[in-house]
Amino acid sequence: MINPNKINLPSETWVELYATLSGYVEDKCYPGRETHDENGERIEETEDDFINIINEVEEIIGTFFNKEQA
Repeated sequence: MINPNKINLPSETWVELYATLSGYVEDKCYPGRETHDENGERIEETEDDFINIINEVEEIIGTFFNKEQA
């Protein structure tokens, strides 16, 4: 349910925001850790950590913003 007291964000902006913030948090939590292989693919060992970060970041931004449905 959309809360009328929150700011509406287009889905693309929502994804860009959580991805940017999640990357920042990951860098702070795991400084210097390799997260991607030489092909730019995420390393399996780091995937669960990143998903957990994404879930927490989305929960936080969800307290301030509504994600508009496409």
